[in-house]
Amino acid sequence: MPSARSEHSNPAIRRCLEAYKCAYEAEFAKRQDRVRAELAAEAAYRSAMPLLVGRANIRNYIACVGHGILIGTVYPNHSGSLLYAAQVALNGLPRKPRLPGRPRGAAEPAHAKSPRSRPETPGPETPELLTTK
Repeated sequence: MPSARSEHSNPAIRRCLEAYKCAYEAEFAKRQDRVRAELAAEAAYRSAMPLLVGRANIRNYIACVGHGILIGTVYPNHSGSLLYAAQVALNGLPRKPRLPGRPRGAAEPAHAKSPRSRPETPGPETPELLTTK
């Protein structure tokens, strides 16, 4: 059984860990079978993850998936599809509002562009290097 510390700083992860702990203890008390208790606890952890609704929930969902991978309750072969679902949900949210007074497609002001830290050095794709003399 992974360390299911419930004092984690993220409340969503605490909720998942608490669900894990309760399910493990209940299943183990019922059947005295560690394997079945672990499977029930892993399912409870995943079921307690936040719904993919709203930016905060999606961020917490991603945190729960990541923590679940670290402690072994979310298997790596499932993590990709879980994180992809979070990505799709995040992309489906409305964009953050634009700054007032900036029309759509307006170029950034010159002072907002970051200056290059060093001059551009010729690379292999630069025409000067590709020509022979």
